Amino acid sequence: MRGRGSRRERRQSVLMDLIMTVLVGTDAAHRHFNRSATGGQSDRTVKSYCLLDTKREENGIQQYLRSAAITYIALEFSWPRKATEEEQIETWGLRIEFRNTAENQGHIKPFVVFGPLTKADFLDAERQPLESVAFKHLVEKARDGRLFETQEQYLRDMANDQHLNFNRAVLSSLLPQAMSFTNLKSFDEFCRRFILPDDKLNVSDVVASYRNFKAYENDLRALFDQQTRLETIRDLHRDHTAAARDRVVARWLASELAHEHAAACVREQQENLGIQKTAFAQEEARIGELDRLTGEHRVERRREHV
Repeated sequence: MRGRGSRRERRQSVLMDLIMTVLVGTDAAHRHFNRSATGGQSDRTVKSYCLLDTKREENGIQQYLRSAAITYIALEFSWPRKATEEEQIETWGLRIEFRNTAENQGHIKPFVVFGPLTKADFLDAERQPLESVAFKHLVEKARDGRLFETQEQYLRDMANDQHLNFNRAVLSSLLPQAMSFTNLKSFDEFCRRFILPDDKLNVSDVVASYRNFKAYENDLRALFDQQTRLETIRDLHRDHTAAARDRVVARWLASELAHEHAAACVREQQENLGIQKTAFAQEEARIGELDRLTGEHRVERRREHV
């Protein structure tokens, strides 16, 4: 049971090393390789993984099971999109090639494919890892993916909000330490390593920041007071403008009403004048008729006397 448990732990530590390598790159990951199993700094490297380090030396030269190797490591990420869209899948990984045991860094080619990849995709017809040209065709032509020139470009784009959308600095700092699963001495050490910043707090900066805050607070208070006064002036100006407008309107209405009243009086007088003229004409006609009758009567009496 103990032997099987240790092998299981080794397999788990290898898997964690591979995950770290994909997410933080070979340079940051190799410093923490296998710490979950050893509890401390390990001599495991990317080269030892790819060429299978035998832990033996001959004439001072490290011995490996493989004289050359092509290694592919990748992680597939998937997450749901909107209800009307298909699931988004991206595969990010590294192609690592050691052409001989003399190479220490190897030839590393980061890549991304916008879709899933299986183990068979990385193998040719003879079930051997794809050579560089064939893999380039697979990524860029067959799968519409991308090969990166440097790991820096690869890590930058992977953390972009259009892809995995994570804080690269935080992940690179905390993931290797968190996945090492080593015991910490105290909770205080946990806070210092994972919560508090690495550099010491500069008290003078804090004091200056507080003073700036108080200065901004005073400025905001003065600006708020000015705003209140300006709003009062604005309201008084609006009231004054409205009153002046009402005064003009009132004067115009008074003049309009006076004009209408005068016009009504004129019409009334004209109507009365028409009535008087009609009565005067009738009276003149009646007087004329009386004068005519009186004249006829006088003529008749004169005839009688004659």
